[in-house]
Amino acid sequence: MVKLTSTLVTRKTRKKSRPENDTDILRKLTHLHLQGNFIDTIGDISQCKNLTVIYLQNNCLTKIENLEHATQLTHLYLQRNKISKIENLNGLKNLKKLYLGHNCIAVIEGLDKLYNLEELHVQRQQLPQGETLHFDPRTMKGLARCLHTLDVTSNGMTSVADLECLNELKWLIAQNNCLCDIMDLTRVVSQWNNITSLELEGNPVCSQQKYRERLITCSNKLGEWVHRCHMVVIF
Repeated sequence: MVKLTSTLVTRKTRKKSRPENDTDILRKLTHLHLQGNFIDTIGDISQCKNLTVIYLQNNCLTKIENLEHATQLTHLYLQRNKISKIENLNGLKNLKKLYLGHNCIAVIEGLDKLYNLEELHVQRQQLPQGETLHFDPRTMKGLARCLHTLDVTSNGMTSVADLECLNELKWLIAQNNCLCDIMDLTRVVSQWNNITSLELEGNPVCSQQKYRERLITCSNKLGEWVHRCHMVVIF
């Protein structure tokens, strides 16, 4: 396996046509492209102080660590790893988009200080059969005024009640879950004053008569969007 270090970063990013010393390479680097490199550990890359985007998807990571220095980071791609816990991210105050799909995460937590996070992608977690994705109330409260896109596809969810406090949510992608209670769903959707798109395909609730109409009726924003764009935004 491979450990992510400053040495690895310089080796992967050095341009042969423009010789630079290691310190300059690390200091100037804003986008780190190390997806698909069999990386299993994030070591010390604190010299990379100006990173805004990190691509570490399709690796073998089991833990999120040693990113506290990356305070300028806006996009973090960690999907398709083996991560089981969301941790050590609350210091990334400028983070806007976080991709954690296809990992082994059971609880959405540790994000309560990310007041600028706009998108969270946690679809298709590899959970034990019969288990569902859970949401830490403190994290949900912390994201209530900033999160506008959430992808929770294929996580065995039976309710969206834990998401009710997400006041700024505009787009929920919750396909292929176990949502079946239309009353629970309409109650929560009615609290989302900014919701314009719901993707619910593959849930039992979709087989209920006029479920789209009931959801549109309970949400002024959904109704306005459908009328204005002449399109169905609930799938």
